[in-house]
Amino acid sequence: MEQVKWKETDVIYYSSRKYLDQNEHCKLYKIDHTWGSIQNHIHDYFQIWFVKKGEFMHAIENQPLYKMVKGNIFLIPPYTMHRVEIEAGGIFEIIGCEFMPEAITEHQPGIESSYNISMLSYLKPFWMEVKQLKPKIPLIGKSDKWAETMLEEMFAEFAAKPPFYNVYLKGCLLQLFPCWVKERLAPCRK
Repeated sequence: MEQVKWKETDVIYYSSRKYLDQNEHCKLYKIDHTWGSIQNHIHDYFQIWFVKKGEFMHAIENQPLYKMVKGNIFLIPPYTMHRVEIEAGGIFEIIGCEFMPEAITEHQPGIESSYNISMLSYLKPFWMEVKQLKPKIPLIGKSDKWAETMLEEMFAEFAAKPPFYNVYLKGCLLQLFPCWVKERLAPCRK
């Protein structure tokens, strides 16, 4: 993983060219509290974390820390500085998904470019100025379980890499995004 200081500051920059496979626009992983706190950093790709267990503190830019707990997700757009802090003895387990917009908008042969523009509309509610950004989305009940199941299936598919797994991952993201938009207003899986 390439770590480069961003503009002569203590902010670490993670580049998709080094961190994501050039043939893939999406990556899934699991991490836990053994990673420790994660200092201020940015990346040129979207990042989703779903909290499976425990809790930690998260902050974007210079905004106050807020608590992430089981069933919460955060979705960070590209180039948004953020950090994770865990208290001594704190534990957590997350499923992470990092992707370039191309994971959703990638041109498909024989499909008009207007299709790609409409696919970008899935990301629009999450791609905004920091002062408007609310990356934490609390999921409850069936929404929580549905999102966890979907992300676990995506993780398994990514790990196995069967034929057309990237199409499967794209389909899952296209299901998750509208749900998360709706979840800000009302539970989406009743």
